[in-house]
Amino acid sequence: HLSEGYKRTTYFQKFLVTGLLVIFLVLLIFPASKEQKYSNNTVDALPASILHIFYHPELKFQFPIPRNWQFVNAPTMVQMAPESGNAVLAFMLSPEKEMNAAVQTFREQYSSVQITQQRDDRINGMNARMLRGRQVDQQSQQVIEVLVYLIEYGGNIYKWIGMAQQQAYNTYDRAFMRSIEGFDRLTDAAKLNREPERLDIYELPQSTSLRNALQRAGIPGSRLEEFAILNGMQLTDQLSRGTLIKVIE
Repeated sequence: HLSEGYKRTTYFQKFLVTGLLVIFLVLLIFPASKEQKYSNNTVDALPASILHIFYHPELKFQFPIPRNWQFVNAPTMVQMAPESGNAVLAFMLSPEKEMNAAVQTFREQYSSVQITQQRDDRINGMNARMLRGRQVDQQSQQVIEVLVYLIEYGGNIYKWIGMAQQQAYNTYDRAFMRSIEGFDRLTDAAKLNREPERLDIYELPQSTSLRNALQRAGIPGSRLEEFAILNGMQLTDQLSRGTLIKVIE
């Protein structure tokens, strides 16, 4: 399962220490109903605080990722986090098609989150609902601030969930909002016509490390860590002949 890979990354290990993973694991229990693989592209003429633009040619949307934030491009969600591991922002497709139903489902699934604010909003002309809340980790007693945005677009409801420890939340709120407010329609014909990446299964012909196996399967060096996370392993893990790993088609 993909959650195994997330728990083994450095920043998600840090979430476990701070209690953030308690909330985040719920996201993995209730994944999006449509398993869409996202595509990303680097755009040079962006503000200094932004590095990547994620776009989806089939569902026709795009949004920015904060500069220097690590991200995991998974089939059911996109997850973003600073290298410090003190915050997390997740984007996913909600299974509900109606705003009130999506809000109600969120409240039921995350009943441990105390909602402190809720209001209607507009994101680039699209109907949206904002919720703010907090959760107290029962073991550490640390307070986790939670930001939720539900955005209605193209017959779907898209869900954003941002989380950080209470004492550090103000440091990350602006980064959360830049990505959320940057969610917009994709109109670039060149990107709309681009085919999304598809995953394939690669069988190891001999025993080797995951790093070597990914390189032999054609994964570029810049994406080795991403595919290690996707496979729920470390690049240094030793794999036996016949092991199956996920690669690009």
